[in-house]
Parts: sequence; C-alpha cells; structure tokens
Amino acid sequence: MHADKPQTFLTKGKKPRPETAKTKKAEALVVTEQQDDSMNLQKILAFYRARVEAHEKDRFAYLQKMDKLRLKQDKAHKLEWELKKRTDERQEL
Repeated sequence: MHADKPQTFLTKGKKPRPETAKTKKAEALVVTEQQDDSMNLQKILAFYRARVEAHEKDRFAYLQKMDKLRLKQDKAHKLEWELKKRTDERQEL
C-alpha cells in the first residue's frame, strides 16, 4: 500500500487503486451525468409505477374478497339472531 497510510484489516491484501491517467472534459462529463441521471430516474419511475399498479390490483382483489366475507358475515349474523329469537319464543311458550 502507500507508505503514508497505515495498513489495517480492511486494506490488508488489497491492491492500491490506480491513479487516473485520463481526465475527461467537464462538458462531456456533465452531459453524461445528466443522461445517467435521466436514465436512472426513468428506471426508478418505471419501477415504482409498476409497484403501484401491482399494489392497486392486489388491493382491489382483497377488497372484493372482503366484500364477499362481509356478505357471509351479515347472513350468519341474521341467522344467529333469528335462532336466538326462536329459542326465546320457545322458552316463553
């Protein structure tokens, strides 16, 4: 490694980084960074749009299932109430 940097367990056995030989033009670098940023943003946006769409589909499916269960629960409650009323009527007789 470098003589001025002490060797630690993190740097032990690692090759030193090569010094950059070429310097890029600032204008080309800025355009490349802008292009990279726009490409990354487009990928990120597409990813999250797909996630939102998948979530909306799942939510719709779960809401439909819950509505079906709610109907079954209402019917069961009505039947239980009916049974309770009939047993009370029997006891009164």
